[in-house]
Amino acid sequence: MLGLRYVACDDCDTVWAVPAADPAVSGPCPDCGGGSVTEVTDRLGDASYFLAERE
Repeated sequence: MLGLRYVACDDCDTVWAVPAADPAVSGPCPDCGGGSVTEVTDRLGDASYFLAERE
């Protein structure tokens, strides 16, 4: 399984995951088109926050 990195838009606060093997993410936000994106992986306490519980 690939590791994940998390990035967030500085304007709309959308957060999404990208594979750890991908090059650094930069440029405009793909969601709002206006904000720049910042990697936030190191600011997250636990990636399980983003995972749905399986039944």
